[in-house]
Amino acid sequence: MGQPGQTAGDVSFPNGHRIPRFGSSLVWEIDYADVKSQFLQMTQVLTWQRGRSFWEGQLLFARSKCGRLVQSYSMTQGEIWHSILPTELASAAAPPMLVQIPSTADLLCVWNQVSGEEIRRGWHRGRLTAAISKDSGLTWVNFKTLELQEGMDDVARIAPEFPIAREVRGRPGLGQLVDGYAQFTYSNVDFVNDQVFIRYHRLWMKGVEKPATTKPSRKWADYEKQKKQSPWRSQAVLRIYPLEWFYE
Repeated sequence: MGQPGQTAGDVSFPNGHRIPRFGSSLVWEIDYADVKSQFLQMTQVLTWQRGRSFWEGQLLFARSKCGRLVQSYSMTQGEIWHSILPTELASAAAPPMLVQIPSTADLLCVWNQVSGEEIRRGWHRGRLTAAISKDSGLTWVNFKTLELQEGMDDVARIAPEFPIAREVRGRPGLGQLVDGYAQFTYSNVDFVNDQVFIRYHRLWMKGVEKPATTKPSRKWADYEKQKKQSPWRSQAVLRIYPLEWFYE
């Protein structure tokens, strides 16, 4: 347990600020630079209400290096937090997006669902997944793949590894990236009536083709210049889904 701005074990709970978002929901934005632990990274806190009793709390979701998303919760408006625990959601060390669906009060999570073996092979953010929780984050159902990198298994749900590793990382000397290598990351979610708008970034590697000639030429000079430039290319993606699709 810890107070905002104080350390609980090896996890720091920094002060943040809350902003209105998605109707009555509030997202507590926390400065990433203030999170001291290597275990816990890039936190998001969602304030939610359920039912006529207005049972309210804050649910903290965060990326980590242990191959899963991790979570904590507070019933005291963020003054006291329960211990950080791993969820059953397999994940890369990539930030999740957690929102409350206005019309149902259920939770929707969009994140990079990958297995430990996929992380070791260098596929950190190659699968973008959405899932629903009807019990405030205790369990998750209706797993949906939103986008998938070429070469990865087309499966809806991935069981996280057990025992839980302290850190899951790519193997040394992975070598050349596979064809079609891509990343889908930094998602955002908005609700308009019965539609769900999901925005995220798609990144891929731009190949640099060698000149056909072996003689020194302007083409070789351009080739060497392109190799030194950033190989990443990106585009903003917007996908629109009917809300009912997430419940099928």
